[in-house]
Amino acid sequence: MKDKLYIGIDVGGTKIAAALVKGSGEILSREKLPTPPNSRASKVLSVISALITELSVKNGIQLKNISGIGIGIPGIVDATTGKIKITVNVGLSGLNITSELAKKYHCVVAAGNDVNLGILGEKWLGAARGASNVVGLFPGTGIGGGIIANNALVTGAFGAAAELGHMIMQINGPACSCGNRGCLEALAGRWALERDIRKAVSQGENTIITQLTKNNLRTIKSKIIREALKKKDPLTVRLVTQMSQILGQACVNLRHIFDPEIILFGGGLIEACGKFILPRVKKTMQKDPFFKRVSHCDIVSSALGDNAVILGAVALVKEKAGDNSGCRVKSPVLNLDGCNAVTVNGKIYEQDMYIRANGKIKKRGGKLNTTAKKTRLFIEPKEIKKICRHNPEVLIIGTKNEQKLRLPQISLDFLKENCINLAILPLSKAVALYNRTGESKAILLNIEH
Repeated sequence: MKDKLYIGIDVGGTKIAAALVKGSGEILSREKLPTPPNSRASKVLSVISALITELSVKNGIQLKNISGIGIGIPGIVDATTGKIKITVNVGLSGLNITSELAKKYHCVVAAGNDVNLGILGEKWLGAARGASNVVGLFPGTGIGGGIIANNALVTGAFGAAAELGHMIMQINGPACSCGNRGCLEALAGRWALERDIRKAVSQGENTIITQLTKNNLRTIKSKIIREALKKKDPLTVRLVTQMSQILGQACVNLRHIFDPEIILFGGGLIEACGKFILPRVKKTMQKDPFFKRVSHCDIVSSALGDNAVILGAVALVKEKAGDNSGCRVKSPVLNLDGCNAVTVNGKIYEQDMYIRANGKIKKRGGKLNTTAKKTRLFIEPKEIKKICRHNPEVLIIGTKNEQKLRLPQISLDFLKENCINLAILPLSKAVALYNRTGESKAILLNIEH
């Protein structure tokens, strides 16, 4: 039976992105258009309709063949009715978007807060895959949040749960955009960092950021902060370290409340500066004496980037439609034929080959590379990324020379960042593990060496 097709939509303040997605999570096509500025709901709906039409025409799909539409909204959405209660920078407040789209497209429609759906997407196919309890923090201009408890999104009585950026961290602290004082966002969001940089400059402190922004400190983009950290600008290093420690203390609080397996960080600031921020967040969180005796919690970064909300929206509408298909690809059964061949679905392979997590079988274009001394075999990072398309939970490598085969550190970092476990085994054990494991899996078989 063919995979069902869904459309996932991510409504943002500056752009609206949409994708045609298989029930397995494979993105077939992606489109985006600018969000109409200061517009009424009708104009936003017109852009959404234009994106849906573009996806269907571009891919030769009739709209009647779309099984469902999922949509992420930057605001508070009633999970039961689909009514949008509050939106920021998008004129959708008061609209029942699920009934509007269902009426037009005659399919199941589901809507939710965009950050919540980003966390759901990461749980389905990203860095939180396999975890039942996840807390998400997305430092961007402000700080978004999301919570999954016992495999379910926590949305609260009125759809307003998980506004983690507005938990109060400092009594009578700096004013926040929500009207309170001392919120996490007011202490550790990017706009708070911009405020503190401007204040320091006004008090006479020097920073390379004034040069990088050509003295325009009104908006300091994440890439500017990254560049300043790279150049070890003292002011930037001090303020971002302070921000990281505050985020770490927030993680201590969230851990005491929710006891998650994973605290997942995403958003533009993390994409740009995560390698500096996250180790400091983790160090601060690990100082908590209570949980040293209780459990382990991972701090991880988003693996799906701009696709997280879109895939989370698809996961939400699939759940609403009762569609459990595509959660696991039916993998082929492998048989080792002596030492020099592998049989897959009745076909014999006598050269190096790999199978992706979507079950697609590919022959390798050449042999494994060797180091200058030819004492080690290694796989190029770009090939590891190619093999690991479709988000496997485990990468199995079978080779006759498992003691010699090594992956470059950049490949190991890629696997770690994407929560992909690695097993390098003799051919026979690799084949046995592939046939046995129920995880989403990819395998590379080095038959020729």
